[in-house]
Amino acid sequence: MKDSKGYLERMEKSMREKLFFIEHIDLDNKIIVDFGAANGALAKEIIKTNPINTTYFCVENNEEFFKECEKLKDTGVLTVSGLTEVEMWLRRNKEHGQDDREVVLICSSVMHELTPKMQRSVVGFSRAYCDYMVVRDMFYDEYDSIPDEREKDIYALNAFLVRLGFIKQQTSEEQVKKNKLFGIF
Repeated sequence: MKDSKGYLERMEKSMREKLFFIEHIDLDNKIIVDFGAANGALAKEIIKTNPINTTYFCVENNEEFFKECEKLKDTGVLTVSGLTEVEMWLRRNKEHGQDDREVVLICSSVMHELTPKMQRSVVGFSRAYCDYMVVRDMFYDEYDSIPDEREKDIYALNAFLVRLGFIKQQTSEEQVKKNKLFGIF
């Protein structure tokens, strides 16, 4: 990445927005998987809330960011370069009844950077192992003509969920408007 410092500064400005899910998901006694963790800034913020009995994975494949995440080792954060490593850990610990904690997959500002095949892989991981999948991202490009921001969000998220296979293609604008998607907005 050419300008990793500038990238990280932009990402950290929206940290409060990235933590929107904390008031909806109790992070105590969970396994948290932060996919596309960058420098671990989200991990640092979550750790400040002192979740009890939580295992935190930073998943990052950028070498520079990976090294930053590794600096969090003293706080108990495990840094890995891919979901396969997390999957192996979960299989070892969950499938043999050793660990029944819920798994939270966080995908913050990362899904738009993935190819559709990689997005489906992340969703496949989520379906196989996760109790929660938190997505915060930008999907807008093709919906810029919609003036209402809330409606734009609904259309964009619908299209994203269709592409990932979570919901079927909506056949009319009316159906898309009716599908408010869990009232997240």
